[in-house]
Amino acid sequence: PAGTGKTNTLICTIREIMNRSNKDGRRIRVLVCAPSHTASDVITRRLSQHLSPHQLFRLFDSDRPVQTVPAAILPFCEQSGETGTFLLPTAAKLLQFEVIVCTCIDAHILFMAGLTNQQLRIARSQFRQNLQQSCAGFNLAVECHGALEPHFTHLFIDEAAQATEPESLIPLSVVIDPEPDSRKVEIALAGDPRQLSPQVFSSSAAKAGLG
Repeated sequence: PAGTGKTNTLICTIREIMNRSNKDGRRIRVLVCAPSHTASDVITRRLSQHLSPHQLFRLFDSDRPVQTVPAAILPFCEQSGETGTFLLPTAAKLLQFEVIVCTCIDAHILFMAGLTNQQLRIARSQFRQNLQQSCAGFNLAVECHGALEPHFTHLFIDEAAQATEPESLIPLSVVIDPEPDSRKVEIALAGDPRQLSPQVFSSSAAKAGLG
């Protein structure tokens, strides 16, 4: 039911993961998604009480009207200095954020930008191969560690019971890498199908009794 603290538990979980990473030296990168902008903004506001704009980033599509975004969220966004339009930071800057929050649909921006665990792993592996080949000509031995480590180590989807299956697949496609030897990502879906019942948009599915 509503008000039982599902989102608060999610926030506490993220904080605990980050606290543990600081103690053992592990690099943590968290992607947090929700089906709506409202839910994503709530998560951003709560995390902003504990994280700085250098750690937390709220990702918007460029066509999102600025006036619909709460003022408290704006410091955690990237905007054009001339028009105020929401922008995607450079890859180098984006990869430094410890937590990225966006809607499930807006996670496609990361996919289209090539910032998925699979695409980043391929880029790192290619760099390692090129470096080893270059150094081999000089009789130098080179070891590169972490090529198979995922960039995004955790994925949380809040209000997952209200997300459609295709929506949920978008952030999953960002973090899941089919490479057998790659380190797997921890994924958690939080939601309550009894709070707001799922909607069936397919007429065929509704006729089959899924509505």
